[in-house]
Amino acid sequence: LGMHRVYNSAFMHMLRDEENSKYRRLIINTLELDPEILKRYVNFMNNPDEDTAIAQFGSDGKYFGTCVLMSTLPGLPMFGHGQVEGYSEKYGMEYQRAYYQELPNQDLINRHVREIFPLLLKRYLFAEVSQFILYEYFTENSGPDEDVFAYSNRVITEAALVVFHNKWGTTKGQIKDSVPINGKSISLFNGLSLNSKAQFIIFRDQITNLEYIRKTMDISNNGLQFELGAYQYHVFLDFESVSDPSGYYAILEAQLNGGGTENIEKSLIDIKYTPIINIFLELVQVVISAQSIEKLFTTQINNSISNLENALSQIESYKSFDFQLYRESLYKNLSCLLNMQAQPEVFSDLGYISILSWLLLKDLSTDNSSSEWPFIIDIFAYKLSASIDTVPSSAHLIPKTVDLLMFLEGNTDPLDLTPRDFTNFWFSTPEVEAYLDVHSHDGITWFNKESFELLIEIFIGYHYIYNLKENKMDKEQLDNTKIHLAHLSSILQTALSKSDYQVEKYISLIKELPAKIEVE
Repeated sequence: LGMHRVYNSAFMHMLRDEENSKYRRLIINTLELDPEILKRYVNFMNNPDEDTAIAQFGSDGKYFGTCVLMSTLPGLPMFGHGQVEGYSEKYGMEYQRAYYQELPNQDLINRHVREIFPLLLKRYLFAEVSQFILYEYFTENSGPDEDVFAYSNRVITEAALVVFHNKWGTTKGQIKDSVPINGKSISLFNGLSLNSKAQFIIFRDQITNLEYIRKTMDISNNGLQFELGAYQYHVFLDFESVSDPSGYYAILEAQLNGGGTENIEKSLIDIKYTPIINIFLELVQVVISAQSIEKLFTTQINNSISNLENALSQIESYKSFDFQLYRESLYKNLSCLLNMQAQPEVFSDLGYISILSWLLLKDLSTDNSSSEWPFIIDIFAYKLSASIDTVPSSAHLIPKTVDLLMFLEGNTDPLDLTPRDFTNFWFSTPEVEAYLDVHSHDGITWFNKESFELLIEIFIGYHYIYNLKENKMDKEQLDNTKIHLAHLSSILQTALSKSDYQVEKYISLIKELPAKIEVE
């Protein structure tokens, strides 16, 4: 076929048997002779003449670490029949059919999707050898640890660093320089082509999806330090050099102390806006403690709002913000919320706190703050959920509930206050269905009970506050609306309790009700 390939059985046998120093030596010898030979290797973990990959490597760290090497070394990765599905039956050339009644291992497939397939989509970064560099991994006391494979590759400015510990046990050490090839070594710093003029380097681990930050000078002088557990592996990508005029990167680097974070940008915003977020948390506690309109507008809440205004006014995007309008709108909305809370059967503590959080945040977004504002909302809601003692089992719903309320205000008009209108909107809006965790199993479409209970509450609160704001009702009309919404809440909750948390069953129950709900 003109493929000019070499089927590299050493890859399978040596990594399986953990003859790591021998396989490292094979790579080194090849690099010294002719690096282009590495591109001809077909690396595999099983073939028709051998036991299956699952039988040889298991299905956990050793298997996936080896799979990472196969997917990121120069050459051609070759997956065997049934390997991704986790089949254990050998597929020899003499077999006419499968004899085992095996089903695909969905957990194994999902892990391939998360960890391996994204690497295969980046084969352009790993397939060539001109920038491929194999590194030494030196432990703190006992010299090089040849059970660790560490190498980098690069295409123009895009670089990757792969690390795999193919041994049971723990090792602690650093990667600083390459193995000498024909008497010549290359530093990790140069191998990744990092910018020496930047103050910090940030990068991401494809396996855990955590992001890291290191001082440029530390990598230049000392390389990267690792503590690797049994069969632990990393694939570091997205290396970026950054300056730090504000000093926030330095604070974050000190806080993380070598650890990772889910999102560098979000963590920087957390540092930048911590004083403001703390005021938001304080405002929530003030309103919760008030419990009535008469006790709400005290010196304490006025001081808290003034502190918030002072803190925000230091940010460029709020220099011309109308804080007086924000204060007036907030007072009006909080009065409405407390009035609605007097109907105790409508709101749980969680629903009340979620709507309260939305009211504090919703009028503060500006055109200039749009890129950071979603992060501020998420950080505030997350910290709030961690600080609430009254609803510990379901407080994790607060962040996504606040996000949903923000979506509702920006993307919906008020609905008619009927069960049918509410239900039709819920199950035709992707954002609401995602909030409810709508999913299919065994031919039935289900939703999450906990999220649905909270959805009813926030919809009731959202529509009551909207009616107050837009329709300028008098007290009697507002009280009537409150009673109507409380009755609507009761109907929706009753249907929920009879639905067995099935979408079609819930919709059928709602359709059996009159189109309009009359309150006696």
